[in-house]
Amino acid sequence: MHKTRISKEKIDAYLNTDYRLNHVPAPFSLTVGARSDALLELFSVFNTQCGALITACNPAGTEQSEQANLAAQEQLVKELAQLGFAWIDAAAIAKDASWPAERGCFIFGIELDQAKTIGSRYLQDAIIWAADNGVAQLILLR
Repeated sequence: MHKTRISKEKIDAYLNTDYRLNHVPAPFSLTVGARSDALLELFSVFNTQCGALITACNPAGTEQSEQANLAAQEQLVKELAQLGFAWIDAAAIAKDASWPAERGCFIFGIELDQAKTIGSRYLQDAIIWAADNGVAQLILLR
């Protein structure tokens, strides 16, 4: 594992989070390290083999106002539209309710390097990325 400036407690919190993809008609959650057949089905629907969940909320794991988070998330959505990515609404939800749910986007067809670049631009500690095996991975950015 590479060195990180993110505390072990924060990493543990990220690992103890449900990453919910609000796909209609059947929303589902990703668990870091676990294969998701539902995600693989979505990859097939969107004709891709990878994707990432990125949020613009709460940069560096520092809680922001709802207004600030909404503005940042709207900026992320505009950027994804400009880049031409297909995406669906998503959310990161702490299993123990110790942190407010964060809105995000699950982006189809985004390669890992570009996902890391976008996540870093929004000052995120981490993103969730999955390849063609359907296993969600926690990718640390700092």
